[in-house]
Amino acid sequence: MNLKYPNSEVEFKVTPSFFLGGFNVYDREETLENKLNAYNPNDSQQIKELMQRYFFNTTRIESLGPMHREELKNALLKALASPDYDFTSLLKDNDEKCFYLPSEWNIENPRRFFEVIYKTLNETWS
Repeated sequence: MNLKYPNSEVEFKVTPSFFLGGFNVYDREETLENKLNAYNPNDSQQIKELMQRYFFNTTRIESLGPMHREELKNALLKALASPDYDFTSLLKDNDEKCFYLPSEWNIENPRRFFEVIYKTLNETWS
C-alpha cells in the first residue's frame, strides 16, 4: 500500500524540498516576504523559529499522520546521509515550479540549513 496525502488519492512522495513550502513567497502576500526577510536563515536559532512558525504549526503539517511524518523524516535523513546530495539546487528560484525564497535570503551552507531542520524535526516530533 502506498502512502497517500490525507483525504486524497495522491501519493505522498516527498523530498527535502517539502520543508521549504512555508518559505515560498511566489504568488503570496507581500507581507510574508517582508516577515521572512527579517530572519537570518544562517542562524540556527532563527531557522528553528521559522520552522515552528511556518512549517510545524500549520494545518498542512498538523493534518499529517505518524506514517507521513516518518516518511518526511526518512526523506530528509536519506538526503543528509548522502555526502553528494545537492541541497543547493533545492534553494534556487524555479519558474517552472513557481518557487521563490525571500529575496534577501542568502543561505551560505545549504546542507547545514537542512541539518538544523532535521534537528528541529527530531526535537518537535520526538
